Amino acid sequence: MNRKILRCFSRVSALLLAAVLLLSACNILPQQKILGKWMDSTGKQGYEFMEEGRVKAIFFQMKLSESGFLSSLASLIGIGSNFLDGNYDGSYTMDAKEKTVTITYTIFKHTETVTYDYAFEGSSLVLTDRSSGERVAYFLQQETTETQ
Repeated sequence: MNRKILRCFSRVSALLLAAVLLLSACNILPQQKILGKWMDSTGKQGYEFMEEGRVKAIFFQMKLSESGFLSSLASLIGIGSNFLDGNYDGSYTMDAKEKTVTITYTIFKHTETVTYDYAFEGSSLVLTDRSSGERVAYFLQQETTETQ
């Protein structure tokens, strides 16, 4: 009789442990879930969120006319090129309670700060600009390693 109880107890304990592990894996903190390189559907614009509140704003051959901010910036500082291309260092803070992320980065000595409402929807990170209401979905990029 004692063996049956012990086996039953062992099975129940194993099931409970598995359930706890499964629930904890699904409950990743937003500060951890946001880490990585996220690009929009065009692959031209994105953010790479890193630990310790560091971020890179990423633009690949982005036409300045495609973005209100970039178009205004081009006029302000007189950029001679029609394209913005590169990574720009910055910082970010997250407010998990308000579900916002504030990103600050500098392009050509002009510092830009923008606050987004964020949401993780399926495999995408959706950022909605709080000032303009513009909503963009970003997709996590898989890290590639070169083998030689």
